[in-house]
Amino acid sequence: MILISNDKIKNYLNKDDWVKKYLDNVVNNNFICDNWLIESLPKRYIFNLIYKDLLQHDSNMRVYDVGGGLTSFTNKLLNQNDYTLVDILAHGGEIKDLKNNKSNLIKDDWFDVDFKPSEVVIANDLFPNVDQRINFFVEKLIPTTKCIRLTLTWYSAINFYKTNRIEGDEILYMNSWLTEDIKMFLSKFSSRIINYKSSILDSIPNSVFLNNRNVCYIQIKGDL
Repeated sequence: MILISNDKIKNYLNKDDWVKKYLDNVVNNNFICDNWLIESLPKRYIFNLIYKDLLQHDSNMRVYDVGGGLTSFTNKLLNQNDYTLVDILAHGGEIKDLKNNKSNLIKDDWFDVDFKPSEVVIANDLFPNVDQRINFFVEKLIPTTKCIRLTLTWYSAINFYKTNRIEGDEILYMNSWLTEDIKMFLSKFSSRIINYKSSILDSIPNSVFLNNRNVCYIQIKGDL
């Protein structure tokens, strides 16, 4: 369980910003997610936490990446693992943009997907800022995997979005989660969270993001 902070990001940068070095050589301009990684050091640090071991030659794990988007790393993830991307691809990109034909994409909402047994399920920068169904997600995936890797996003002060409902003409106002909401979620799954330590949320440092959001990385043990 890791709270994303400036100190941790600086430590990553001082050691080796390998994500940036890789993208400098192979960046695909068709992938919006590549540009986000290049422009944001905090995003690269988080990517390092979640994906680094899966990009090793001896990884070879069955992985579901929910909402991970297409990046220049997707080919490597496909080559080193039994990797499946579950994503509606709201930010564009297509499998044809990859350099090889080995692809496994489920272009659908995760709620409707039949997940097979896996070693890792990833959901990065998805819950609960984009998708507030996080409790349903974790409960659905726990029986099918060894580990769920999640980033959680929340705010320390009231924040909300004005949105349009796709299936209808309604305008909806969606609250972002606050610290107390995240604490409640973490408490519910505390016995499964690796290195669970709720106290790290008691004194949250300044946000590493321009929009002042807070991010925490957790790993939840599944039943397999």
